[in-house]
Amino acid sequence: GNSVSMKDAADMWIHESFCTYSESVFVECKYGYDQMLKYLLYQRNFINNKTPIYGIYGLNQEGNGGDMYYKGAWMIHTFRNVLNNDSLFRSILKGIAQEFKHKTVDGEEIINYINTQAKYDYTPYFNQYLRFSDVPVLEYRVAKKAVEFRWKAEAKGFRMPIIFGLPKEAEKRILVTNQDWTSVPMSKKDAKELKFRDDLFLFVLKKVD
Repeated sequence: GNSVSMKDAADMWIHESFCTYSESVFVECKYGYDQMLKYLLYQRNFINNKTPIYGIYGLNQEGNGGDMYYKGAWMIHTFRNVLNNDSLFRSILKGIAQEFKHKTVDGEEIINYINTQAKYDYTPYFNQYLRFSDVPVLEYRVAKKAVEFRWKAEAKGFRMPIIFGLPKEAEKRILVTNQDWTSVPMSKKDAKELKFRDDLFLFVLKKVD
């Protein structure tokens, strides 16, 4: 909400993204994890990716008026799964509310705080979702005995894990970057059965030759 406030209208996402995400927190607390995922999947339908979430500083100009809500909420939901540590994730959310209570801040301060608490530089991650219109595209290609993955993303140094599964096998989690292909041993037959957890991460899937 407005307890933590932006210094510039370009950072309106600080208000709206966290506020919208808090709705899914309520759903999870009240109705459970699976219902929370369903709620977020419904909200995902309203993401348009037409313009960046960030506005232009110094011009009293907000960013994408719809995506700062729903895409912003999905950015936070995705970050929860990138961290893969719910206790740390919740402590970061609580810490933002306490550290910046009744203060005006900018997006860089929030991201720097997250990086400090997580002890890792997630700036490229937030840059992709906030500064660029498009969400990351997960490109994959099938070779003879492997499947290769790579992110297509504008943010320099972007990297994000993916989770995929095959019938009758446990899900696998691997880290993928936008620089090099990541290869996973797999038969062509199994590659046809790949299922990706797009309910945990916000991305577009694209098979390439």
